[in-house]
Amino acid sequence: MVAMNLRQKTLLTIALCLCGLIAVLSGSLSLIMLRSFDELEREEAERDVERVHQAIAADIDQLRRLSIDWGAWDDTHSYVLGNNPSYVADNFGSATTLADLDLDLFVISDRQGKIHFSQGFDRVTKREITLSPTLTSYLQPPAPLTTPSSGKLYNRHGLLRLPWQTATPTAMLMAAQGIIANDHQGPPQGQLIMARRLQGAQVAELEERTQLEIEFYDLATEVPKDLASVVADLEAAAPDVPALIIKVQDRQTLMAYSLLRDFTGEPILLMALALPRLIYQEGQRALGYLAMLLVAVGLGFGAVTLCLLEKMVLARLARLIGEVRQIGHGEAFNQRVTIQGKDELSDLAITMNQMLGRLAGAMTDLADEQAKAERLLTNILPAQIATQLKENGQVIAENFEAVTILFADLVNFTQLASHYSAVELVKLLNEIFSQFDHQVEALGLEKIKTIGDAYMVAAGLPVPREDHAAAIADMALAMQTIIANFNPLTPKPLQLRIGINTGVAVAGVIGTKKFIYDLWGDAVNIAARMESHGEPGKIQVTQATYEHLKENYHLEERGVIDIKGKGPTLTYWLLGRKLSGERREIDSFFTP
Repeated sequence: MVAMNLRQKTLLTIALCLCGLIAVLSGSLSLIMLRSFDELEREEAERDVERVHQAIAADIDQLRRLSIDWGAWDDTHSYVLGNNPSYVADNFGSATTLADLDLDLFVISDRQGKIHFSQGFDRVTKREITLSPTLTSYLQPPAPLTTPSSGKLYNRHGLLRLPWQTATPTAMLMAAQGIIANDHQGPPQGQLIMARRLQGAQVAELEERTQLEIEFYDLATEVPKDLASVVADLEAAAPDVPALIIKVQDRQTLMAYSLLRDFTGEPILLMALALPRLIYQEGQRALGYLAMLLVAVGLGFGAVTLCLLEKMVLARLARLIGEVRQIGHGEAFNQRVTIQGKDELSDLAITMNQMLGRLAGAMTDLADEQAKAERLLTNILPAQIATQLKENGQVIAENFEAVTILFADLVNFTQLASHYSAVELVKLLNEIFSQFDHQVEALGLEKIKTIGDAYMVAAGLPVPREDHAAAIADMALAMQTIIANFNPLTPKPLQLRIGINTGVAVAGVIGTKKFIYDLWGDAVNIAARMESHGEPGKIQVTQATYEHLKENYHLEERGVIDIKGKGPTLTYWLLGRKLSGERREIDSFFTP
């Protein structure tokens, strides 16, 4: 990793802080502003839906007023009583009558529901059309349109689904008016119905008036599957509450859904409005401008901050570092750094000058301590070895013809890190290895070293011994028992993987710092391979070790395994000491 100087770190810190600040501000403002934009967008959508409802209501009211004009007319009243046979010819002799009235349907029926006159008109093709035969079932009692309600006959208006050219009902704007005389005296003698289809030209006229994109779906036949849940949610609302569902289609379009009910209160149409997301888009642009403003302000603030730091801190600090480096390279501890200003950096320069004064005095004390250290070294190692190591750093070693080496590794030990703190983990390892050390001392073995949670011990050096293999075997068995006794105290069971080999090794003191008594050679490498190729909870030994142990220990042939650097090698599992014959007494200092 490339080290960064203070200028680079300062620049990086300022950049990261500014980026973080800008991100937090942008995120917070975006959340607040977008929420407001969403509310405005919904309110605008509600107003648009209400405008469409009002436009439809206005069309229905226009029909209602028109039906009142025709229903409260003596000519119509006489016609329904059978006294005005020329009424149809006079008023509907021309195909343009319904076109002039902007109607698709005109029906006159008497009090018994008998239809005296009906005419359909296609406002697109401007031609008269034949009405569906099933239309009469919708216009005669007991149909809701002709059934009196609250003592009032007829005089109803709203939406209605009627069979048109086929038996399939069509949604219409409808007004029904009782037929009475001009003086409005007497009971209604029949009913006059006017209607316009809510299709084609009517929808286009609505879109032109409201400047909205509108689409109607007949709930009985035309609702797409993906809108079924929308219809269900809208129908679940109370009929007297104008329910509305708004969904985001994409970044440009918002969909608003509402139900249209007929004059009886039953839902018949799903109205879908495709609304442009102008508020959202303006909000996004505003947020973009705000983000750019924040970046510009942040860059300006960062540049000013960096210039001030450079002038007041970094340049002076660089000069101070240069002077200290020059003093250090020349070991001229009697020199002093330059003091500038009256602030923390000048205080630092004063402190460094005081430190240089103390350092000069300490150099003299150091020479005295070096002399003491040399005397201490001769007490740790033989004088000849100590002198040789100090003068030329040569390796001091000795060859041993018959030694047995043990490598052991704690399995699952690192997984205990999630259950213990670092201090507790090291304490546990120290307790385990301390018991191993006690057993090493009891058996007269030589502990070589520990590396992490691995343990290495040897027998037959530095003082040769005949039972080196047996001593190591007893050590391995004792180590397994020690681990078994520790397992009830740990949340995750521990196991040892132990490898043993017997052969020739070289041992001695090497290095120039932190001297250790170490050994190496092919026998050591194979012992390490025995451990790494072993299995948790088992002791793996080589053929050479097996020959030393087979008389007094239980061993089981594992078979031939491929050892790196050695090739196929026959190995055995050490199971325990035989009960018959001589037995080595092991100092079992641990608690069973």
